[in-house]
Amino acid sequence: MTVPNENQEVELKLAPLRGTLRDIGRTLVRAGARRSGNKIVRSVYFDTDDYRLRDGGYFLRIRHNGPDNIQTVKSTKPANGGLGRGEWEAKVSADRPVAEAAADSPLSKLLHKPKDWEKLQPIFTVEVDRDIYLLDRGETMIEVALDEGVVRNEQGEQSVAEAELELKKGNPRALFAFARAITAAVPCMVSLTSKGERGYRLLTGQASRPATSLEFSLRQDMSTPEAVHTIYHTCLTALFDNLAMLIANGGVEALHQSRVCLRRLRAILSLFTSALTWKSGTAPIRDELRWLSGLLRAAREFDVLIKSVLGPTAAANADISGFEPMLAAFQARRHEAYAAISDNLRSRRLSELSLSLASQLIVPVPVNSPSSEAEHQTQAGRFVVNELRRRLKSLLRDSRGIEKLGAPEQHRIRLRAKKLRYMIEPFADLIPHKRFNEIVSSLHGIQDGLGDLNDCKVNRRLLLAYAKDVLAGDPAQHLSLIPAGLAIGACMAREATALSKAAAARERLANASTLRVG
Repeated sequence: MTVPNENQEVELKLAPLRGTLRDIGRTLVRAGARRSGNKIVRSVYFDTDDYRLRDGGYFLRIRHNGPDNIQTVKSTKPANGGLGRGEWEAKVSADRPVAEAAADSPLSKLLHKPKDWEKLQPIFTVEVDRDIYLLDRGETMIEVALDEGVVRNEQGEQSVAEAELELKKGNPRALFAFARAITAAVPCMVSLTSKGERGYRLLTGQASRPATSLEFSLRQDMSTPEAVHTIYHTCLTALFDNLAMLIANGGVEALHQSRVCLRRLRAILSLFTSALTWKSGTAPIRDELRWLSGLLRAAREFDVLIKSVLGPTAAANADISGFEPMLAAFQARRHEAYAAISDNLRSRRLSELSLSLASQLIVPVPVNSPSSEAEHQTQAGRFVVNELRRRLKSLLRDSRGIEKLGAPEQHRIRLRAKKLRYMIEPFADLIPHKRFNEIVSSLHGIQDGLGDLNDCKVNRRLLLAYAKDVLAGDPAQHLSLIPAGLAIGACMAREATALSKAAAARERLANASTLRVG
């Protein structure tokens, strides 16, 4: 039996995709949980003006919990890239942080002088209406808090509605089994973002924006499995956040960044196959990630066509009639594609995928593993460099004369360059800066050039299909054939430029310094 560490909580957050927290409450009762109370919980978070605590890896809050004030120091990053976070609690009578109450926490080293504590200021509050349920099954005890409320600072607020499952006793796998019982009745998606993180995003103006620049924070002394878990957790957190934003508000950027996160995850699964301690369970995950990628692709194609071709071509030919009905037709198809995404993302299928992805985080990073001794003894940077050298060499060999390759070969080169870029980017802190930039920018150039070329071909396909539909339909709509032809011409004109850009980037990659660890 696994019991959570005294100073480490193991929790899983679920956000409803369909239904409400009240529906989850009824499901909990049917599953054998006992409702143990309701209360208003108000937490005040503290930091310095320059966010010294957050940058040091900790949250500090005082929770007004009935008659008691609870001071809590909490790690911002999970242990070993998993679900557990360090947590140190103490009762206090004051409304401000007390140094003595954090004496046994890592914060005592970060704020070791009295004047350091004097610099702490309240920066945001979290206030929720909390219903508490307890599932007690002998060796397993799980507390579920249904939280509905707001994260608030002086500039604004963000609503919160989530079920927080905390393992009090037992094996973490029981946590996921119970979560699956809940989501079978009320589809939910996992969230790996804490309320504290939401508060800081609100402070920095990031709360309403998709996650774009990811911070992996790898260290030179990390083993390969440690790095895998850290990268995986970072990508997964961003994916869930971006999908949640896409479900709530739609939007081109949320869709695009969700697709980027998916590509990163798939690249990780590919690069680290031999080092993944949970690799035996990844085949269904790979299939479901492909399903999700395909689901998002159609809407992205319409976004690109409308923004990069139809809009500019219509603006450049304002004196020609027929653009308006063509634009309206593609806008309608784009709307249908987004509606299909929204419907599918609110499904049990996404619930199960998010739980399957998150469940890999409960696999501990072992200290020793006879079956994969080499990977565990190899530092992460050295492992990835050895893997990527071979892949870079193969890409350069197969991309010679890129301008003369056939369309299928160019498409494969684009996918390989993109995949290599996503493989190497998390290791920015472990590879010499100049060498890293040379290789990543060259891969990005190949990806962009061949990506533009691929977009042109996809745009032409969509436009030709539209033209055929117009010809087969109402003759009154034939006026749109001229704008369709102009748009197809614009696509063809861009293909040569796109291919030249890719070829130049390929040459820069060939001339880049050899990849090595710093």
